[in-house]
Amino acid sequence: MQTVTETINNMNYNSAKMEPMTRDEVLKRLEPISGTKMKAVETTPRTKVSFTPDAIILQPGSGGKLVPISKEGLTSLANYVGVSTQMITRLNDNTASTVLSELLQKKGSYVYHTKDDTVLSFYPDTKRIFVPVDRVVATIEKAVPDAAYIRTMVDENNVVYIEMMGERRAPVNGSLLQNDIIAGGAFVAFSPMGTIKPVVRSYCLRVACTNGMITPVKAFGFEFGGNDGDSVWQWFRDSIRKAYQSVTKIAGDFSAMTAEKIQPSDRAALLESMMHQAGIKDEIADALRAQAIERPPDSSWDMTNLISFGTSHLMNDEKPKRLLKAMNSISGYIGGARHNRECPMCHRSGRIVKHEPRSDEVVINPGS
Repeated sequence: MQTVTETINNMNYNSAKMEPMTRDEVLKRLEPISGTKMKAVETTPRTKVSFTPDAIILQPGSGGKLVPISKEGLTSLANYVGVSTQMITRLNDNTASTVLSELLQKKGSYVYHTKDDTVLSFYPDTKRIFVPVDRVVATIEKAVPDAAYIRTMVDENNVVYIEMMGERRAPVNGSLLQNDIIAGGAFVAFSPMGTIKPVVRSYCLRVACTNGMITPVKAFGFEFGGNDGDSVWQWFRDSIRKAYQSVTKIAGDFSAMTAEKIQPSDRAALLESMMHQAGIKDEIADALRAQAIERPPDSSWDMTNLISFGTSHLMNDEKPKRLLKAMNSISGYIGGARHNRECPMCHRSGRIVKHEPRSDEVVINPGS
């Protein structure tokens, strides 16, 4: 049988990507979406779509800057106002301009999406909160001046996920590993296109472990409940600080988990059940099984770190939904009652009794 190191080295995943990133590296990695801008507009009689020999131009409203509309933007506009693109292309320029302008004015308000100062799409004005990437990063650094970035992801629904940590540390007492220390941080989810309301949750990095495994996001979560695009920034600063400062309380929870011993006869059933709940399978599951044989998990704390090793190093961060499912599942294991973690019958039957979310716990779901 392969050793853990051999198993992991033979996979297409590596832990080097978990090295902290600088602010510039984060912005560069998120560059494809960071240039996205969304603007909500109230229509006026001056709202107009014009066709010229060189371009299609949007005048958003009174005094609005003229913006060119791309080919896909024209298709989006036609769909938004309720006509077919084929019909628009059959009309002469003046008639097409009149039809689109009048239908857009009747909407009363709308949102348009630009990149590189060109309109790509149109949406209903549903009072979404548009959160630019660069401003989120700047806000993180105001809340945690010593912030280091661990991982960034973007899903197909234009939701951005940032994992960061600071210099605050707390010990996990009772761990078999000497000087078992976790670093505090925050997990931030938001969308420049407003597909979700911003969410912040606590986040911890196990710095004493040689593989630097990360504990999943867990309690102390906050979801923005307002509709004011200005107040969201104070909410971000306050929520990130609270999540970051929760590391001492979380370390206390982890310390208690070191006393929850796992019987050797129950380890395999517990591991299989947790991997099933987390959606961890195939070669990633094989790597975790190999690690469990080489270094058997003795407590709930050990099992938590074994499973979270999969979310830290082995799961491809180009599949955020898969990662979020695993991280939320592990968070449920941590936040659940002790009985749910220890009961052999629950795990042998392949069912973990799901806990009711705590008042301070927020489950992060991908955008819709």
